[in-house]
Amino acid sequence: MKKNLTPAQLRKYIFSALIVLFASVFLVCTVLLADYFIKSAQQKSQYDELSNLVQQHKPGTDDNSNTDDNSTTPSDSENTGNSGNTGNTTQATPSKYTTVINPATQKEIKILTEYAPIYKLNPHLVGWIQIEGTRVNYPVLQTPEWVNYYLTRDFNGKESKHGAIYVNESADVNAPSANVTIYGHKMRDGTMFASLHEYKKKDFFEKYPYITFDTIYEHHQYEILAVFMTTAGGENDFAYHTFVDGNVQEFQDYVAKCKELSLYDTGVNASYGDRLITLSTCEHTIDNGRFVVVAKRIS
Repeated sequence: MKKNLTPAQLRKYIFSALIVLFASVFLVCTVLLADYFIKSAQQKSQYDELSNLVQQHKPGTDDNSNTDDNSTTPSDSENTGNSGNTGNTTQATPSKYTTVINPATQKEIKILTEYAPIYKLNPHLVGWIQIEGTRVNYPVLQTPEWVNYYLTRDFNGKESKHGAIYVNESADVNAPSANVTIYGHKMRDGTMFASLHEYKKKDFFEKYPYITFDTIYEHHQYEILAVFMTTAGGENDFAYHTFVDGNVQEFQDYVAKCKELSLYDTGVNASYGDRLITLSTCEHTIDNGRFVVVAKRIS
């Protein structure tokens, strides 16, 4: 039987045990942090590649000769002046639209040429969102048959804490619904919808008041009308994410509530018949918080 430890031995034993414990915790935290940043870098690389694909296939760029439909419409050729070229050689104007197969219906559809290669990679693509002055420049996905499918999956459908930018499953992006709610995580690395928080500052809004949200069929621009913080899940919380369509009064009530909660007056309002997008991300300064940016279509 071992003798009882002296106070000095006991202190030494406890000190050694604490060192081992702290070293183990530090090692685990280091591994988790390294894993987070590795996956963050992989995520950034993935979206950079997708963004580059879009840029390469925009009509008017050098690398868009592989479209499936090279027909030209009046809208395709509105910027096709000869720019002083006195030669007789003419070039076909790249088509604004490309024909692809919808895998769900096996029918041909025509979509904007720049989004065709992205759609072929993932037919859940419904659009693309970009906000000048922020890191928001992402494909937007939707799975009407699966709720929050992309909450924990990346563009390729693989498990990811970053998730993807996706639309409320009940909204119709193309009809469109009166309001389309778009979700994105607030990531510590500043990606996804984290930079929406810049809109807490009115001077940032004044500098960057517009949002580009294209569907795969049309280009659209939106103007921000409200920026607010709220909570979600409680009985008395503002269920902004549930408003998709409604009558005149319901639309007006929704806009009025957004304006009431707004951190500042944007000077922008909306009337029944306007089309809205509501961008939603986390707000960590309050329990179960949400940070929300609402904008109306202007083109």
